[in-house]
Amino acid sequence: MSETKKTRSLANATKKIVLLAKTNPKKGASQVRFALYTTGMTVAEYVAAGGRSADIKWDLERNFIQLVDEMPVASSEEQAA
Repeated sequence: MSETKKTRSLANATKKIVLLAKTNPKKGASQVRFALYTTGMTVAEYVAAGGRSADIKWDLERNFIQLVDEMPVASSEEQAA
């Protein structure tokens, strides 16, 4: 894997997946991997569950999914306010 791809993969690892497709648009093995998506899971969690980074790229290009930044966790002081 090139250094650029490694950096991009690491940068996206903590991004959350938002499922945009209402139904599974895939067939065969990619259909099984698409079924692994859960809104709110991170890219790293998807890959750890058996998904592929190539699937993420493909699905982003076709607007099947969206990646969003990890939401910051509010500090205990902010939660008390």
